[in-house]
Amino acid sequence: MITKVSSQRSINLFYCLSELNDSSLVEEIQKSLRSGKLSTNELTPAHWSALVFILLSSEENLDVDCKLTDRSCLFLANVFNSPLCNLVELDLSNNNLQDSGVISLCAGLQNPNCQLKTLRLDQNSLTSACCQDLSSLLSTQSSLRTLSLNYNKLQNSAVKLLSDGLSSPQCKLQVLGLSFCFLSSGSCGFLASVFSNQPSSLRELDMSHNSLLDSGVKQLCVGLQSRSCRLETLSLGFCGLTEKSCEFLGSLLSSKECHLKVVNLSANKLLDSGAMRLSAELRSPDCQIKSLSLSSCWIREKGCTSLASALTANPFSLKELDLTYNCPGDLGAKLLSAKLKDPQCSLETLRYKEPFCHDAPPNVLLVIS
Repeated sequence: MITKVSSQRSINLFYCLSELNDSSLVEEIQKSLRSGKLSTNELTPAHWSALVFILLSSEENLDVDCKLTDRSCLFLANVFNSPLCNLVELDLSNNNLQDSGVISLCAGLQNPNCQLKTLRLDQNSLTSACCQDLSSLLSTQSSLRTLSLNYNKLQNSAVKLLSDGLSSPQCKLQVLGLSFCFLSSGSCGFLASVFSNQPSSLRELDMSHNSLLDSGVKQLCVGLQSRSCRLETLSLGFCGLTEKSCEFLGSLLSSKECHLKVVNLSANKLLDSGAMRLSAELRSPDCQIKSLSLSSCWIREKGCTSLASALTANPFSLKELDLTYNCPGDLGAKLLSAKLKDPQCSLETLRYKEPFCHDAPPNVLLVIS
């Protein structure tokens, strides 16, 4: 007679096999994991149980890119229900889990036994349909500290749902990745409310490669100026910004309430006027920025000399400045490079590489110190 065996019982059986030094099935799964050829379509229930056993007995991170589907999440959810599970980081990026898979996964992640701190779900055909469950997870006593949802068509409705969980006093999430998620300026309003309402646990936010525009940055800065906001790293590259955004960000950077230390504004048309606006605030002794990325921001000699001047006025501010694919010109390059040799300046890393410009020689310079 053939009977169905529960997932937990299968796990216990594998522990027994391990005690008897019978590791053939486990070794078969490990071999597939190492080769990168593990496919859920080929796994029998016994194989799944072996995979679960490996997860429970391993203290290493799991990095999976194995054409997994929502079916795999049912088995993985059982892993988190076990007090034997020590898994702290799970990378399921570049699979096809879809919303149904993430919903199943969240059920296991809400278990008090779960110790997972990092979950990466990049490029898994997700939409806002799974974000209610993710939001509920964030609002529980979850151990989750990092959640990456990049390259999924979440849209603004997803951010609205996630904001409910992020606003919970129980939320401990520190890092949130929302790059390439088809977001617009409206999403910034939802996140601004998270920062404004009560102390937020978020320390790092990536919203790059979304059409946030200046109007989105304006809304976001309202929340970032709140005393309850503790965000330290903000990525807004490829967001359709102009020099107008530098006005909003400039006022923020010189505020005593701002905790930002790392800002990425690369691939936005900020121009010299935007760089000069940022430079004005970098001069402030209250500015805490340590790393600023302005790669491919259409900045020329005037903007670069202004940044160099800011480093003179506030020598203890920036430690890293990225100006690659701008046109600093001879004077801008000379003044910026001099800051690396200035013992009174804290700048440690300077990056610049000139593209072919109308008014600059096609030389390529790269300074890293």
